[in-house]
Amino acid sequence: MTDSVHRTRRTAIHRIVVPKEDFTGALVMERTEEFSKTLPVAFKNLRYLVVALTHSSFASEHHSYTSNEKLEFVGDGVVNFIVAKLLFLEFPDAREGDLSKMRAALVKEQGICARALDLGLDKYLLLGKGEDKLRDERKPAILADGFEALVGAMYFDSGMHAAEKFVSIVFHEAIADLHNGAVLVQQTGVAGGEHGRGGC
Repeated sequence: MTDSVHRTRRTAIHRIVVPKEDFTGALVMERTEEFSKTLPVAFKNLRYLVVALTHSSFASEHHSYTSNEKLEFVGDGVVNFIVAKLLFLEFPDAREGDLSKMRAALVKEQGICARALDLGLDKYLLLGKGEDKLRDERKPAILADGFEALVGAMYFDSGMHAAEKFVSIVFHEAIADLHNGAVLVQQTGVAGGEHGRGGC
């Protein structure tokens, strides 16, 4: 791919992910920078991270912000692909059915919520007033969606290599636990530490 085509593609992606002018508040940017410094893989453009942290309820109340829903859509696919690849490499002798069960347990809402809590994502998500009141009740879904948006943002910001590095680090412990039989036969949960973890 030529440099000009690559630049054109990145410009088009940026306009889709971050379509509005940058009116990000100083406090939001400060908090975003703070969160960015805690992540295992750095962002090049913090605007992508701002969008990843912006729940649709916050975007509805603050029209200069862009919802993270499209990033969540992409991130869902990216997380599933990378986790599948990691399991394929980690368990080379496992059957397809067993790999599918392990992946399902890791990427289900509860599992991804736990990874989000590991990152402290719950402290940085931007929620609208109405949604903020339901923060505890809807915490697993909000955090899981936010995590997927975060991975989608990293993919667009720095590419698949960075996204894979990020997911590999964040899921390392959970995948290691699978060697101890931490996954249930049914796709209903993860045994050994996931249940009740931080409210997920």
